[in-house]
Parts: sequence; structure tokens; C-alpha cells
Amino acid sequence: ELKDYQLYQHALRKEYELGSQLDCPYVVHYVDIGEDSRGLFVLTDYVDGQTLSDFILQNPDYFKSRRARKRFINELLTAVECLHTHQILHLDLKPSNILITHIGHHVKLIDYGFSYQDSYTDTTGGSPGYSAPEQFSH
Repeated sequence: ELKDYQLYQHALRKEYELGSQLDCPYVVHYVDIGEDSRGLFVLTDYVDGQTLSDFILQNPDYFKSRRARKRFINELLTAVECLHTHQILHLDLKPSNILITHIGHHVKLIDYGFSYQDSYTDTTGGSPGYSAPEQFSH
């Protein structure tokens, strides 16, 4: 339904450009961008996993383990560090943008559509409750 809106096309192209730069085990890599009869699409590495929210619902005791919490935090911080190394600010870090793999329970950070980088200074939107309030003051 949003395929013809320039703003969303620009955000998806930006997301691809940023995601294709990244080479980190805890960040999803963007492989290609294209267009078909349904509109613009991006092709990413396949992640066999689920969102952090769904993972916690299905594994309510998982993070009771200090080792599991420590590994999760280390992987998430490594993913954010990878973004920052490329001068990218995610700006929409929330449980639905953090995938946990089925095998090994590793972090995969996704969705750079609202990210900021010097070459992409226009950030469009975010998620209320997770994004900085100034993102919504346009």
C-alpha cells in the first residue's frame, strides 16, 4: 500500500545502502535491492529465528541464566558497535528489530530504515516508546 510513496522508497533504498555496508555476525546483511510488480524490495541474508519479544514469550526462563544475559548483551553491543563503526545510528532499536536465532540463540539486528548516517541525514519516523522523541518533531 505504500509502494508508490517516495518517502518510503527513499527509506528502503537508504536501508539497503546502509545494510549492504555491514559485515558483522550480529547484524543482518543486505544482499540486493530490486523492484517487481509489487514494488521495491530488499534481499537480506536469511535469519532462522524470531523477534526478541516472541523468543521471550516462548522461552520465559532463558534470560534467568547470567551466562545467557551476558552473551545477549555482548552480542547486541557488538552489533551496535558495528553500526557505530560505520557511523550509523539505528534510531529504532526495539525487541521487534532484534532477532534471536533458533540455533545458538544469537542476536541479529535488523531494520535500518530509520537509521541516521552523515550521508543520509533525513530520518523518517521511528517507533514511539523506543525512538528518540526528536525524531517525531518534523
